[in-house]
Amino acid sequence: MSLPSTYCSVEEASMNGVTMSRKEVDHVAVFSQLKEGTMTKQAAAVELGLSVRQVKRKWSAYRASDYAPTSLIHKLRGRPSNRRLDETVVTRVVELVKTKYADFGPTFAAEKLAEEHQLTIGRERLRQAMTTAGLWIVHG
Repeated sequence: MSLPSTYCSVEEASMNGVTMSRKEVDHVAVFSQLKEGTMTKQAAAVELGLSVRQVKRKWSAYRASDYAPTSLIHKLRGRPSNRRLDETVVTRVVELVKTKYADFGPTFAAEKLAEEHQLTIGRERLRQAMTTAGLWIVHG
């Protein structure tokens, strides 16, 4: 989608200290059409792949911010995930793997940690921790 000059581009947003994804820039274009009255909320929902309810919610935020494009940026950008593991747990798991399961792969080590130590950690998160600690070499 080519944006008219009245819309914020990714480059302009970056120059203002705000990085917007292509998807967010497309949202700005659609919401600008909503503001001008050339598009309905239903059509915007179809265009953006959202429900009408979500478009109404985003539209309220966009209007409340005096039509600032930054109001359409995800609010959790740059913040740590709510689902991240506590670093002390990861450190404990890595120490256990170093001392008892150094020759195990991430899947088997995760199974053993659950069986023997009642520590449940996903094999992918364990693989990442083992790679960072130098216990696992990335193949590929």
